[in-house]
Amino acid sequence: MHQIRLATLEKTVAEQEAALARLAQQLESVFKQTQELAVKAIEGSSHQASFQALREITLEQAKNPAKVK
Repeated sequence: MHQIRLATLEKTVAEQEAALARLAQQLESVFKQTQELAVKAIEGSSHQASFQALREITLEQAKNPAKVK
């Protein structure tokens, strides 16, 4: 009776270890995806700021055209 119980518990431990390994792998994947999204968000924000600065310069130049000599 004790051997059956022990075998059942060992099987449960093995199943839980396998599940834990899968979850750790999934967590690693999600972490990598999160980092990639963060980088894209930062890059997008940087591009937006650059575009806005270029737009402001262009508008300012359009308001004050350089005089041709």
